[in-house]
Amino acid sequence: MQDLPPIPRLTEIINEVIDDPTEAKYIAYSFKRLPEKKALSKMALLDEWNQRLIQDWVIKDDHKEIIKGVYMTDALAIAKTPTSTRGVLHYRKTQICCMALRNQDNTCQAIVEIKDDLVYLTTAEVDPKQRGQGLMSELYNLITKFAFEFAGADRIIARADLPRKSLYPNTINKSNDWRDSINPITGNTLLLDAWLKQKGSYKITGYDGEAKYNAFAILAPNIIKEGDPLKYLESKGHIFNEF
Repeated sequence: MQDLPPIPRLTEIINEVIDDPTEAKYIAYSFKRLPEKKALSKMALLDEWNQRLIQDWVIKDDHKEIIKGVYMTDALAIAKTPTSTRGVLHYRKTQICCMALRNQDNTCQAIVEIKDDLVYLTTAEVDPKQRGQGLMSELYNLITKFAFEFAGADRIIARADLPRKSLYPNTINKSNDWRDSINPITGNTLLLDAWLKQKGSYKITGYDGEAKYNAFAILAPNIIKEGDPLKYLESKGHIFNEF
């Protein structure tokens, strides 16, 4: 492939993504051997490196009320993650244990994971039939009550992205989906702006040591009272310079 840089430079570029010099060299040589279209297709996997691409959910139908208004059960997220084996880029299937939340009338649902002092909000959704009826605040209350009153977390970390697989697969909303439209004033998606309007919510650069698009955090009330929320988020590695 003439458009690709020489092997040493290509290896460096790939290693910046995967942080494995040996495997990066294997991938570089494999790219050089592939036809151009196939190589470009394989390179797309590098754009998704370290991401868990959720394809489906397995949610038990036995929710129990754990605190007032919050119903919980076990769930599995079925995901695929880009990986490489001696230069061959492919997806590895994974299963992620998590928890499924809903309110009493099932108009709001969320999938969450607890890790140390934080809760990862994997996805959250209002029943498509009920959108535009002011249920965002109820979804927010569902998630924050679980995180701060039940789990005792300091913060919730999430990305304001559309779910790859809806939590309401049998419901079709024929109206236009506003959530990924861009607000010309803020430059954010309308979904991110909706989350940032909620109490204790802040836009962040990323988490787990990586920059994340459309990322935000919701801080527990006691964390906000104790000091500067932005300094706290910076100390936890959620606000940083991207270079």
